Amino acid sequence: ALSVIKKINDAHLGVVAYINHDGQLAMKATTAEDHDNKNFMIRHLEDSGQFMVGFAGILKQSGPQGAFDYRRTDDIVKFLPGREHITITPKYNPASYMSISEAIAQDVDRISAARGQDLGGTGDYNTSNGIGDGGNALLIASIRHKNGMVDDSATFNDFYTAVISRVGTQGEEAKDRVKNQETLLKNLANLRESISGVNLDEEMSNMVAYQHGYNAAARVITTIDRMLDTIINRMGV
Repeated sequence: ALSVIKKINDAHLGVVAYINHDGQLAMKATTAEDHDNKNFMIRHLEDSGQFMVGFAGILKQSGPQGAFDYRRTDDIVKFLPGREHITITPKYNPASYMSISEAIAQDVDRISAARGQDLGGTGDYNTSNGIGDGGNALLIASIRHKNGMVDDSATFNDFYTAVISRVGTQGEEAKDRVKNQETLLKNLANLRESISGVNLDEEMSNMVAYQHGYNAAARVITTIDRMLDTIINRMGV
C-alpha cells in the first residue's frame, strides 16, 4: 500500500494519498502543478484488479463495467456508499441538490472551523493540536480575495460585483424596452382609432362648419332672389 501511495504522490496529479488515523487509504485534492489542468476532477476511475474494490473500498466492481466515468450521468452509483464525495458527477441543475447538512443545521458547533497542523507532511490536518485555531474558517473566508473565478482572473468579490452590475444593467434595459413598447403600442392604438374610429370633437367641428356654409349659401340665394324681384317687378322688365 505504501508503494502505491508513493506512486500517487510522486505523479503530481493534484492528489495526495495517505493512510488516515483509522488505517484507511485517503486521498485529497491539491493545487495542480500543471497549469493546463487547473480544475481537479476525477474523470475516470477503473480497477483492473482488487485494489479499488477490495483494499481501498472505493468502487463496487472491477473491470470496465465497474469503471466510473464523469461523462455518464449518475455514474456515481459505481462508488461504494460513503465514497461518492471524492468526485463530481454532472447532474441537471446541480444547484438544486445543494443543501446544508441536517447535523450542522441543528448544531452549528459541528462545523469544522479548526484546521490543525500537518505535522507529518502527509496532507492530513486532522490533529488535536488544532482545536480552536479557526484555520478552516479563515481559509474559507480568504477565498473571497483570491483569483478563483473566470479562469483564475477574478476574485469572488469581483465576480459577484460583476454579476450584480450585469443584473442591474439588464434590469434597467428591460424597463426601458418595456417603456418604449408601451409608447409604441399607445401610438399604434391612436393611429388605429384615427383611421377606423369616430372622433366626436372632429365631427362636431365639421358639422358647425357645414352649418355656417349652409347659412352663407342661403343668404346668397335670398340676395339673388331680391335682386331678381327688383329687376322684374320694379323696373318693368
